[in-house]
Amino acid sequence: MTTESNVLLKLLSNIREDGVDLGLEVRCESSRFQVHRCIVCPQSIFFDRVMKSQFQEAESKEIVIYDDPFIIAKMFDFIYRADYDDSVQMSLGDVTHPQVTQQQNRVETEQAPATAELGDCDDSRPLLPPNGTSTHTNAKVYVVADKYVIEELKNLSRKKLESRLKSQWSDTEFIPFIEYVYGPASPPKSDLRQVISTFAVQHLSTLKSSEDFHEVRRQYPDFAHDFSTIMMERIMQLEEQLRGKQSNVLLEPSRVASITSHQSRSRLNQGGAYCCECNRSFVNMRGLRQHDTDFHGWCTDCKQNYSTVHKAKAHRSKYHGGF
Repeated sequence: MTTESNVLLKLLSNIREDGVDLGLEVRCESSRFQVHRCIVCPQSIFFDRVMKSQFQEAESKEIVIYDDPFIIAKMFDFIYRADYDDSVQMSLGDVTHPQVTQQQNRVETEQAPATAELGDCDDSRPLLPPNGTSTHTNAKVYVVADKYVIEELKNLSRKKLESRLKSQWSDTEFIPFIEYVYGPASPPKSDLRQVISTFAVQHLSTLKSSEDFHEVRRQYPDFAHDFSTIMMERIMQLEEQLRGKQSNVLLEPSRVASITSHQSRSRLNQGGAYCCECNRSFVNMRGLRQHDTDFHGWCTDCKQNYSTVHKAKAHRSKYHGGF
């Protein structure tokens, strides 16, 4: 990241902490995120449209959403920092929104104000961390980014998720992850589906013996379809590679004889000029030689294969005087 970018991010972070001219409060369950409208709205189509609408939220400058505050905190982290921490443990002291408050329970209310500045919060108390791993956290961030139309956050969360899957692969944790990505909580056209299906194919050697994996394929037809599609693509790639290797063997210098289907099948096994490849008979050997050259790049006399018809014709002309 360039020095100019670092300076800008530092400036935005200072603006958050100062809490000056906020202009927007986002309420999520018991948490309230007081943020700058001029910073949030340009990055989120959802918040921008709400604040430009005729709805009550535009006038009150207060938006109520129904999501996991832990994930929403990471969303605002990204908006101000262009990054977020995907760890599953985060205390209130780790959140650097200008003001993030939580309603206290009844006992705490009698002893302290119902809301508090961020710096007054107990750093040891987690901010509603979700169950699961960092991979699940990234998946949930992706869902929130899709919901509030923050494309750059979608891209970043997908990259972080892929990185976590590569470094922290676990087949037992992967199964519920499939259920989340293909379940009702995730968008139906999520990019994560391609990621999940690809990793499932890559780790098929371990997943194939898992009954839970086969069960999830039965329960989620969309996953079964995506998984099968990538499997077919992988098989086609392997076939192409295999054909390429075989072609390289046949495309050795033209003077070197190769063991091919033409060589293994006698041209005169039926008592005459006959092409076993095409099941065609010819009046004489001249017709067979011309056919072999023109259609198979094959020299009938030398029992030798050539990479192109042109090379086969050149060979016959040079060494056999034609047909």
